[in-house]
Amino acid sequence: QLGDLLEEAVQLILEVSQPYPGDEMDEDDVRLQRARFVVSRASESCYVIEDEYFHEVSVLPMAYLRVPAFSLASWYANIRAVECGI
Repeated sequence: QLGDLLEEAVQLILEVSQPYPGDEMDEDDVRLQRARFVVSRASESCYVIEDEYFHEVSVLPMAYLRVPAFSLASWYANIRAVECGI
C-alpha cells in the first residue's frame, strides 16, 4: 500500500524545518528521540497536524499546498509564534 505521499511530504518538511518558535529543548530531551509530527488527512480539503511535543493540533487546508509560493515551515513557525505569544 502506497499511502498518502503528500501526507508523508508534509511530515518530513515539518520535521526537518525544526526548531520552531518556542522550542527550548535540551539535547537529552526524550521528545527528540521520536518523530514530532503526526500528519493525517482529515478530509478532501485538509490535513490535521498533531505536534507531539506540545500536544497541539493544527489544520492545514489543502488549498495552501496548491499555492506554489506557500512555505509550510513558515506557516507552522507562525502558528508556534502565536501560541507562544511571540
